[in-house]
Amino acid sequence: MGPIKDWEILTLHIPRRSDWADEDEQSRRREVNPQMAGLLAGFMGTLCRLLPNMSAEHAHSLSAATRALVAACVTPCLLRTIGDLPHASRLIDRARLLVRQNMACPEFGPRHLARLLAMSRSKLYRLFENHGGVGHFINRERLREAHRRLSSHQDVASIHVIGNEVGFLDHSTFSRAFRREFGYSPTEARLRSQAQQPSPTGTFLPEGTMRLGPGPMPPASSRRDTAATGATQA
Repeated sequence: MGPIKDWEILTLHIPRRSDWADEDEQSRRREVNPQMAGLLAGFMGTLCRLLPNMSAEHAHSLSAATRALVAACVTPCLLRTIGDLPHASRLIDRARLLVRQNMACPEFGPRHLARLLAMSRSKLYRLFENHGGVGHFINRERLREAHRRLSSHQDVASIHVIGNEVGFLDHSTFSRAFRREFGYSPTEARLRSQAQQPSPTGTFLPEGTMRLGPGPMPPASSRRDTAATGATQA
């Protein structure tokens, strides 16, 4: 493609509406909603083509409709931190769900999350300012899912497999991040879970106890008496 030598810019000037004028200074700036941008652009292009051949009466009748469409396609451009908005918690819950659905992909990051949330990256970063940043939020959700699986008695996947399935391809990186988040390694997390694993009778085995065969274990007092008898005979 050669250099662009000419282009056209279509500008629509709309008087400030009274209800917009009453808004606070932080909400007064507005921008086009990304999901409605195509609709507004198509309308503006069609309007530009039809206006030269349109009667003044018809053009005047389009005024209210045009203003209504523009009002529906723009949203306040908030200057304050988006984390202060009432719907911020819903956005974060939505982001958490999207991260969980895509965490198996190691490349999933802020750019992908912004696209799925239909918001700019700058707004996404403002949303997570109080959560350590977008990247930290995504990694923390990965690590929490790994911790949940390592703490589950039903999940028999290896630590390496679990790390891969939450988005960590390198085992050393996964172990360091896990320890930094929880204060202990993935191996220790699994051992803690196994130490609390219930016995077949529904009771928890004391730490350090080994089961040598099937059947219920004798009461603790009987085990102590047996151990004492054995020591006396010795």
